[in-house]
Amino acid sequence: MPFPPWFDGLEPGAPRGCLSLRMPAELDIDNADDLCEALCAFLDDRPDRLTLDMTGTRLCTAAGVGALVRVRKHARAGGTELRVLVARGGIVHRVMDICGQLPHVTLVPER
Repeated sequence: MPFPPWFDGLEPGAPRGCLSLRMPAELDIDNADDLCEALCAFLDDRPDRLTLDMTGTRLCTAAGVGALVRVRKHARAGGTELRVLVARGGIVHRVMDICGQLPHVTLVPER
């Protein structure tokens, strides 16, 4: 499956069977459904791990959080480990906290 235009691309050095993607700068109503559909399609191939790097994401609305929750459920159902990297102290960190999603993300230092 080709990458959607809003993906920055694959992270270098991802282990075999593990997919690592940089997420778009904005995750909102305009792209949340497309993101969910594309990521669930990747998960249908049942990689061992999918890492979503949101450290460069500067906007994440409720639509984006909802898409991530759906992706997490799809990953769990297929036995794939899902890691969502979020910059500590950034706006996405605060959004995830407000929405009760901090247990499902990995906080990393801000770039």
